[in-house]
Amino acid sequence: MITSNSTRLTSKDLLPHGPVGIGGWLILPLIGLITSPFVIIAYLMIDVFPFLTAEGWESIASKSGEYYHPLFGPFVITDLIICIAQISTVIVLLILFFKKKTFFPKVMITCLTIMLIIDILIGYINLQIIENVFGSDPLTSQYYMFNVIRAMISTSIWITYFSKSKRVKNTFVK
Repeated sequence: MITSNSTRLTSKDLLPHGPVGIGGWLILPLIGLITSPFVIIAYLMIDVFPFLTAEGWESIASKSGEYYHPLFGPFVITDLIICIAQISTVIVLLILFFKKKTFFPKVMITCLTIMLIIDILIGYINLQIIENVFGSDPLTSQYYMFNVIRAMISTSIWITYFSKSKRVKNTFVK
């Protein structure tokens, strides 16, 4: 009950303080979410699907195959499954994002963390297979380390953003 001595609340007082809505830095993760299924599909077409043909599979899974390694076949299948899971996860994240669900930031942080761990493990296994099949190459190792460091920095930045941003807190409220 508002009395003559109390302060009157206006609709402006009920608005969140600070930026709100899809804008500012929040555009960048949105662009990443929208484009990542296309990037994953391109990766699958270039780097995974060729091994899923009869000839490609023979080259990696048969002991007489040109690129044989005992882990190569299971690695390709695991990589395919992870890519499908990534696309599915991104679709769920986009739905949560556009519905502005309050738990979106926590889900996004969890997904970023899990994907960093998976990327590091997959990259390491891939590096081991490449070195065993094609021989050791310092450039390949450096490329792997560069990607790990880049992924760690990027993940750290976005986890901090989704944890601390006023825009994120003011936008995901449903």
